[in-house]
Order: sequence, then C-alpha cells, then structure tokens
Amino acid sequence: MSLRVGASVRYDGPDRAHDGLHTGDMGRLLLLNGGTSHVRWNHGAILAVYTADLSSAGHTAAAVDAVLDESLDVGGDLTFGLRHLCSMQGPQAVYSSLLRTGALGGDLNMVAQQTVAFVDQQMRETPAMVHAAAELDPADLNSLIHLAVQDFLRQLAAPSPDDRCTD
Repeated sequence: MSLRVGASVRYDGPDRAHDGLHTGDMGRLLLLNGGTSHVRWNHGAILAVYTADLSSAGHTAAAVDAVLDESLDVGGDLTFGLRHLCSMQGPQAVYSSLLRTGALGGDLNMVAQQTVAFVDQQMRETPAMVHAAAELDPADLNSLIHLAVQDFLRQLAAPSPDDRCTD
C-alpha cells in the first residue's frame, strides 16, 4: 500500500482512549516521516501514529462524506477536501457530497424558491408576456409562464466547458 500526503486514511491500530483515537477513525494524512505519520482526524485532532497502523480510505462516497461531514463540524480540512475531491471527480462529486452530508441544509431549497419566483416575475414583465396576458386567460398564462421559467432554468443549468475543476 502506498500512502501519500493529502490522502484519506483509516486508522487500523488499537484504540487509544488517552487521545480519543479509535480503530476505524478516518482522517487526512498531513505528514509522512518514516514509520510515523501525522494525521488530522475527523474529530479535529492532529495526532502522530505508526504508519503501519494506517490504510488508504480510498475515494468511496462514504469515505468522502465522512471527511466532509466532520470537516464541516470542526472547520478542519474542508477546503482541502473539496479541492481534492473536485480534482479527482469533478464539481458534480463535490455538489453531491455537500448534499449527502447535509452541508447545504435548507439553504438550497430557499434559494431555488427565490430564484423561481424572481424568474417568474421577470418573465411576466417582458413585453411578449404582457402582450400574451392580454390575449390569454389567467390559467393559460400561468401555464405559459411556468413553461418559460422551466425552459429558462434548464438552459441556465446546462453544463458548459468551464464546469470543471482546476488544480
């Protein structure tokens, strides 16, 4: 097994009650120094451990979510973790992990509702829709506005060549 600085690691050694480290804990490798490694564990502590007691955590969604979830709680390596995830799997993986860990909370729902309401209002004020309002009944106008808002947001959400992570 080859470990490298920045990798997600799992502690496979014996429980260390004196410093709160337990078998299965996840963290980010900060320093390799021969037989000793320094790791920022998800619970926030930076501890030295025997390198032989570490294993690569891989890049599974569960491992990434665990690191991100704990980082959000303690303000640890979130920036590094997101940058690393983005460089490995792209912005969609970062977004998916933020959603799975609950990091976005209800904020995203509120932003989406406000966005739809804003676009709806702007559509209703365009000259073409004002003209349509004069000729259509209210239910048909609402259906037209709803369709226009959906189409606008779909076009806005279409991926662009710039939707990639930089190193």
